[in-house]
Amino acid sequence: MSEFFPTCQDIFLTVQPGADDVRAANGETLAIISATAPFEIAFNAGSLQFADAGLTYQGRAMLDGKRPRFSELRFRNPNAFPINIRVQVSHGEIFDNRAIFGGNSVPVVPAVGAVFDVAQSGTWNVGLTGAYLPREAMPVTISNTANLTCAANAVTQISAATAARRRYVLHHLGTETMFLKTVNTNNDNGIALCAGERLEIETNGALNIRNPVAFTQEIRRAEVTW
Repeated sequence: MSEFFPTCQDIFLTVQPGADDVRAANGETLAIISATAPFEIAFNAGSLQFADAGLTYQGRAMLDGKRPRFSELRFRNPNAFPINIRVQVSHGEIFDNRAIFGGNSVPVVPAVGAVFDVAQSGTWNVGLTGAYLPREAMPVTISNTANLTCAANAVTQISAATAARRRYVLHHLGTETMFLKTVNTNNDNGIALCAGERLEIETNGALNIRNPVAFTQEIRRAEVTW
């Protein structure tokens, strides 16, 4: 009786802001070993989907017990900074039982939950009391502002630089692709934001958006600050 053990292929890559990186990779299981920020991934010619460190992807077994295989992976970086990614591709199953924490130590202290009334819009204050909280767990404010009208054939400022900002959440309400930019230049350089797409970006710098079409479009936005 023959035995079969999984064979793995390691892939290390750095993806630039707003860029795609396509790699040939033959397998049926993908495990994301590490990533410096969330990203998007597509199998073969499929659609992009959310991806982050610690996630494993495997197709559903068919009636004959075999799993669908992929031969190409497309990595997209929706962030405004380069990210480093390491994945493993296998023809067998990959089990990752590691527990990964940020930093050198994890404080374990009693915490008392603080309950707030939250409205559908406006400012949400969320946090914990009675505990030492690292920066990643500090109370945050989520500010929902009015929809932004993006002028035709022009660059519109979304927000000025804000040191306290953790991330920005954008939702494209229009019908044509626009481009998210850090500088106020009227060209199509930047991160493409397709119609209906929602994007979360971690930055405290200035944000602008270019509308390249001859009519106005709108975006919905929310800002997360410390």
